[in-house]
Formats: sequence, C-alpha cells, structure tokens
Amino acid sequence: MNKIWNITQTICHRYSISKITTFLVLNTLFWGIIFLIAGLITLKLDIFPKTGNVELLLLIVGYGVFIMGMFGGIIFLLRRDIRDDRRRPQDF
Repeated sequence: MNKIWNITQTICHRYSISKITTFLVLNTLFWGIIFLIAGLITLKLDIFPKTGNVELLLLIVGYGVFIMGMFGGIIFLLRRDIRDDRRRPQDF
C-alpha cells in the first residue's frame, strides 16, 4: 500500500485533489483488479460447479474490494495519521 500512497502523492501534487479520496479510489481499484484475476483463475480451474459463475465472480470481487480495498485503505490511513493538505488542522 505504500506504493499506492506514493502514486497518490504524485497525482495530488500535480492536481489539487484530496489525497485521502484519491488513495481510497486507487486502493479499491487495485484490489478489485487483484480479486478479479483471482476469481477468473478460480473459475478457469473448475473448482466450483458451472452454474452461477457470474454470481460467484461478483461475490469474489465484491467482497474482496469491500474488505481489502475500503477497510484496508481506511485502516492504512488511520495508522499513518494522514491529514488532508487542503484542510486546516482546526477542521478535524
């Protein structure tokens, strides 16, 4: 996640957008791609029955994105104690 945070800082340095929001979006997209690949590999290996492949793929990707992308990103930000540069300290 540190690499995603470094990419976020580069993007936010060029444009005046929120670091926290940008990080959560990038982190969610990253984990979505990872879980999509994992779900496709799982379906390709025929571990599960043929019926309901789309539903299974949506469950794998959905839960992965929600748990790892959003919750993982929020926990990462809380542990780093990051403050948005556009806000003043008294706004928190």
